Amino acid sequence: MTEAILTGAQAIVSISVRFGATYAFAYPGTSELALCGEYDTADGINLINGRGDRESAFMAAGASWNIPNHAVSVLHAARGLTNAAGAIGCANRNEIGGVHIVGLPSTHSVRFLPPHGEPNLLSAMGHFSRSYFELPGPPNVDDAEFVNKSASAFRCAEENPKGPVLLGLPQDVSELRWISEKAIQEGLKFESCGPRRKTQSFQLAEKMLAVAENILIIVDDFALRLEDFELVLAEFAQRADAQVLQVKYQRGPMLFQRISLDRVPSFIGYLDTREQRSILNKCDLLITIEDRNMYPRVVGSLPECRKIAITSNARMTRKNEYLNEHDVLIEGSVVEVLASLSNRLPQDRQVSHISPVQLKKSGSSRQAAVVGCLGDFLGTVRSPTVIDDSQMFGGLVREHYDLLPRGVQVIGDHSGFVGGGIAFSCGFSLANPGRSVICLLGDQAFVNGIQGLISCKEENVRIVFIVCDNGRSVSLAKQLDSLEQPAGRHTYLENPTSFSCVDAAEGLGIRTWSVHYTQTTEFTRALYAAFQAKGPTLVHLKIDAGSDFWSGIWETSGLDE
Repeated sequence: MTEAILTGAQAIVSISVRFGATYAFAYPGTSELALCGEYDTADGINLINGRGDRESAFMAAGASWNIPNHAVSVLHAARGLTNAAGAIGCANRNEIGGVHIVGLPSTHSVRFLPPHGEPNLLSAMGHFSRSYFELPGPPNVDDAEFVNKSASAFRCAEENPKGPVLLGLPQDVSELRWISEKAIQEGLKFESCGPRRKTQSFQLAEKMLAVAENILIIVDDFALRLEDFELVLAEFAQRADAQVLQVKYQRGPMLFQRISLDRVPSFIGYLDTREQRSILNKCDLLITIEDRNMYPRVVGSLPECRKIAITSNARMTRKNEYLNEHDVLIEGSVVEVLASLSNRLPQDRQVSHISPVQLKKSGSSRQAAVVGCLGDFLGTVRSPTVIDDSQMFGGLVREHYDLLPRGVQVIGDHSGFVGGGIAFSCGFSLANPGRSVICLLGDQAFVNGIQGLISCKEENVRIVFIVCDNGRSVSLAKQLDSLEQPAGRHTYLENPTSFSCVDAAEGLGIRTWSVHYTQTTEFTRALYAAFQAKGPTLVHLKIDAGSDFWSGIWETSGLDE
């Protein structure tokens, strides 16, 4: 029987399916039409028009949040990839593994710089990604090298630290029939390994743990995405007689998954109060876990004690500059490292200073009432997931996190990209049909991300969007007020008076509800009604920008000041 000879596009589709992709999000242009055609007819994968390159990249990132390479995006070359640069950078900062395939000009025409070509496009845009690969074709390479390079891109995306990988596919290489099925079979046999912990560092960490008398652990939320992390953390903290803190983000994106006190009894909250700062300053061994942003503006000055940093991304930990030659950095699987260290600690170590803690904060009763409505609603739906693209509203929820139900999944954005939430939650919801998705949006995030709402409605994705409408940027107004500048009207911080998010959503056929934040009963009813409706829905929550409702949310200076 004659062996099948595939086109470059067919080979890429076959490889992506074998790496677990079930969705392809695309905004087709000429160079990637053949690829889109193959995705459209392939078994086991769904092709969806993201209605924008940026939106397609965000949707692929959302779909790959829990499982790397669960989706790919297909982007048009220069104009599409540059338009999606923010989304690629966002996926990179949030360490979401996935391949973004870029349809490049044909190899024989690229030197003439057609409209969708730019010099060194992938190498320049690759700075926003984890890595990039450009696929050559015959006569420069054989089919085995093509397959190996393609498979390497997918492997790279799912290795720690995970991230987006650009894969450039020229149009003629995509359309030419030249790749054997045997080359694909052989090219997928190789299994790569992630980073391994250094034995010397691991042994030194054991010695430091053995002599320390006052151990403190600080966790960044990246760790909470790891399966069984809280279970392993609780065991390690108990055996080490250590208390656990979590990084608190005071401005920008502020809402992220938080450690559960039910699962980790030694958790004493965010690194926030004077009491917690005192505990930090008294420790003689500080352990940081999955640190990405423990630099002075975020956490203040760390004590001059011995430190152990356990991370899957050593580069991001080193940049924060708190480790010296006497400290230890272990890069690898955080769960495996903690479990291994825990097994080497005595099980009967005397617990001397850990005591129960009440994590709830008093705060504003009006703030708590609003978050309470959201929490009560989330407690009635199956597998709730909150995706935050709201900053101020996210900070509000963070302050009253204990009003959320147990088991809620919270997804925040470490990139600070305002406007990616709609498309991201669309991709996430499609890839996770068993979860109830609620997306929190600021008014400006809605305006910036409205293009993704078109595809969301077109696919009839079931998401409740809550738009917090202040009429202006409260966070930037706070920031501006903290500066020594002449008073002004600051009209450039206000929402466009001619635009209504309710009218825009209804124009797309999306059901909406509009309530004032003081109408908590109406807010609760709106949430329940929105969830019962089919497809995407929008709850417009009006909050007066000039009120003191936002008191205590958004710090205008960092802890380094």
